[in-house]
Amino acid sequence: MQETSRKVSLASVEKCHKQYEALPPRGAKPNRRTDGRREWTILSGLLLKIRDPSRQQDDDNDEIHLIALATGVKCSPLDRISAQGDILHDSHAEILTRRAARRWFLRRLSDENQHWDEDASEEPVRGEALHGIPRIFERIPEVVNRWRLRQKVQVLWYMSTLPCGDASTAHLQMNRSARYQSEREEMTLSDGLEVERTDLALHPHVFRPNGSESSSKREDTVASSEVVRGRANATSLSTLRTKPGRPDSLPSASLSCSDKLASYVALGLQGSLLSALVEPIIPSAFIIGFVPNDQIPLSTEEQGKALQQDCQRALWDRLGVCFDSEIGFDNAKPRKPPTITLIPNPGFCHSKESVECAVRAELGPHQAWDDVEPVPAAGSVTWIRTERSKGNQENVVAGLKMGASPAKKKGQELLPLHASRRSTLCKLNWYREFLQVDTELRRRKDEEAGGLPTQRDSYFGAKNDSDNQHVLAYRRRKLHLRGWLSGPATSDPSWVESAAQRRHRQDREWQSIKSFVGSSGWTVAELEATRLASAVEIHSAESSGDVLVHEPRTESPFFGWLVLGSRAESFDSEGMLRSTTQPSRNSSRSP
Repeated sequence: MQETSRKVSLASVEKCHKQYEALPPRGAKPNRRTDGRREWTILSGLLLKIRDPSRQQDDDNDEIHLIALATGVKCSPLDRISAQGDILHDSHAEILTRRAARRWFLRRLSDENQHWDEDASEEPVRGEALHGIPRIFERIPEVVNRWRLRQKVQVLWYMSTLPCGDASTAHLQMNRSARYQSEREEMTLSDGLEVERTDLALHPHVFRPNGSESSSKREDTVASSEVVRGRANATSLSTLRTKPGRPDSLPSASLSCSDKLASYVALGLQGSLLSALVEPIIPSAFIIGFVPNDQIPLSTEEQGKALQQDCQRALWDRLGVCFDSEIGFDNAKPRKPPTITLIPNPGFCHSKESVECAVRAELGPHQAWDDVEPVPAAGSVTWIRTERSKGNQENVVAGLKMGASPAKKKGQELLPLHASRRSTLCKLNWYREFLQVDTELRRRKDEEAGGLPTQRDSYFGAKNDSDNQHVLAYRRRKLHLRGWLSGPATSDPSWVESAAQRRHRQDREWQSIKSFVGSSGWTVAELEATRLASAVEIHSAESSGDVLVHEPRTESPFFGWLVLGSRAESFDSEGMLRSTTQPSRNSSRSP
């Protein structure tokens, strides 16, 4: 696979690190806790690479702009999820970066339509820019209220370490092999015996640099059809996994960063709502940092190659069933795999490895490592580029603005948290901001077509019951990835899921949540006691006529994806819970 040029990759890493280091040291950045332990975190950033068409086709002439940045390693368990959309659930750096970038794209679309003639398709005057960035969107001819990224714009995504889940399988196995080797050497030295460096063949879970595996049993590499919690069954490949979480807490229903990144490659990072206005925004390249392990018999280059192949399998190869089909999805095809570049020793100052190195240097002769070992940071820092040079920074802890409490007064349990306590990236704020921009865009042209209606019953309804053909196309592809859609319906723009099929699918999705919780050692009663189980009563309108329902295809790449759906998204633009009435739509096209 051809990589993004090393010069562009290193420049992207440098921009992310410099912006992070420029943020105030106070807040949610890793610090030293009261017990003396130091914290570490993960950094992620989204950048735009913009080529000047009037210049030579050379990376040296490309502009690189950082638009969003985030840190974070935390994710809330199921019983902490808010049905009002006012608390962030997944605070891993990659996911917060996507939320921050999506918000920037929405605002940028609005700003460009105010600043430039939105009907213009030609290149703006050379050198003309808005807030330091050239125009990135262009209006699609003969389509009302529809835009796409200009051809010269590419989306780059930097991560200071490998994303959790499937893409880090080889990385975890290498580290386990190194620990095994270290323990073996310690035992041997204590016995006064001499031992040679362990050969890679003794560690069947470590990948060879050519991508083939060592002499392990084949069942270790078979993809699983069930969602796995965290790092359990670590040798299964192309497996849906949830965020690890604490073993003594109710599990999280949030899928791993690897799984979510793969979904952004397939669907775009814009999400369902923004699909009403823009064509899929697909990452062109991933730039991923890693720290080579000198305790395994692979060179830095060989380790990087093995990890790159692992990432390619997790973020692209397993999506083959999606791109081999004839599904129409705007103008996103033909699709090319994103380039994946592994950067050894990226030098992020608050990475786990950097902090551990600093702590070891301070370690006293009588201190035990277990007493000083660094811990994951409790908070997250998010940053979004704005017209102001400092940008918009926010500190987030436990899904809220730092210092805010999730507690509600008696009698206000069903009310959303005040805006002063909510993160700007939560679902409720995203819904409100989208409705505002969508209304502004249509008002400027006095158009009623395109976008979404200004008022929707709920966030869930806006995502799932929209009549916008592009939102429907987004849903078709998502259902296809999860195995719920196949055959002619996948490319039929008039296809609508029947009420009976939707009811069946949502029942199956909730049963999957229950099964997953049970397999994690928790009882269904503990799940039913959460706010999600009783937050919203779902009314399914009866469909007319006989409509057959079908089961999902188990070979689909995202079969078994855990979906909370209306249980976590049935809030209106004020954060009030609404019952979800599913429309009665009898369609002979529904498989």
